[in-house]
Amino acid sequence: MSNHATLLSQLLLSPEDSFEPDWNALAGEPFEELVSLANSNHVIVRALENLRRRPDAAKYPGVLEKAGAALEKENARIEHALPHLHSICTTLEQEGCPVLVIKSLDHWPDLGSDLDLFTPAPTDKVVQVMTQHFQASVAPRSWGDRLANKWNFVVPGLPELVEIHIGRP
Repeated sequence: MSNHATLLSQLLLSPEDSFEPDWNALAGEPFEELVSLANSNHVIVRALENLRRRPDAAKYPGVLEKAGAALEKENARIEHALPHLHSICTTLEQEGCPVLVIKSLDHWPDLGSDLDLFTPAPTDKVVQVMTQHFQASVAPRSWGDRLANKWNFVVPGLPELVEIHIGRP
């Protein structure tokens, strides 16, 4: 895994001409491990786009194909999530819960593992809107969630949690 972490760091932080990836290793099974690591760190789009842009990438069509497939899957996930996010924000606003999407630049252009929002609205109003309009259920809350007054909602049809940070009373 340390080789994958090193490669991921290089893809994200190093100039293109400052290192040479082990293309032959990437063509094998370890590529899926690199994708998994990039995904778990919410940098899959950035890392794989940087890999595909490398000047020597065209010499390794198998790697480009794998990177393209992983990017296509991630882009489909994002395209699926964004209309849900828009609907949730619009509905919260219409129901008197001003809302702000947060973390938009934290992972950009990657989506991250959840959809993060903030509202100063009362907790009971937010829970009511989410459960009534989206048939959402409240996910179990950790101590950290309770301290931050953060609520996670499971919305049917949406693989990502909707994490709403609610303003303190």
